[in-house]
Amino acid sequence: KKILCLSLSFILIIYPKYIFNIGFLYSSISSLRKALRTNSSLIDCFYEELASSINVAEIEQYITHDTANMLRMRYFVND
Repeated sequence: KKILCLSLSFILIIYPKYIFNIGFLYSSISSLRKALRTNSSLIDCFYEELASSINVAEIEQYITHDTANMLRMRYFVND
């Protein structure tokens, strides 16, 4: 799986008024990145958590469908 950096500033640029609502999404991204850095045995769980967070943020309209797809492409598309 391909992992690219997604910073908090990137999220703020796209959705500054929703930062309190999408903190869970940023947390999921941070947790996955940390798990990858530390070679955690639970990486698959962190991928699932991020997928769920993206879906929730999209369904609750905290992010657009296009942004959700962009995040999915960044974190879940194989090389």
